[in-house]
Amino acid sequence: MKTQMPGNEEIVTDFDDDFSTISLESSHPLYLYLSDHPGQVLVSSLLTSDNFNEWKRSMTLALFTKNKLGIVTGRYKF
Repeated sequence: MKTQMPGNEEIVTDFDDDFSTISLESSHPLYLYLSDHPGQVLVSSLLTSDNFNEWKRSMTLALFTKNKLGIVTGRYKF
């Protein structure tokens, strides 16, 4: 069974296997690209006690670019 959600999201439910698959648009904050993985380097400089402001700016820009900043700041509640 397919259910159309707001924002053109679609939920496909397969009751035979007792699990759901959710399809998200690429603009959705939870959408993961094939290049997104846990070992991905977002910021080249490691965080130290001396470079917090530089690191914070770089990390904010990296998360904003990937449309994930709202997850970290709490804008999106899941």
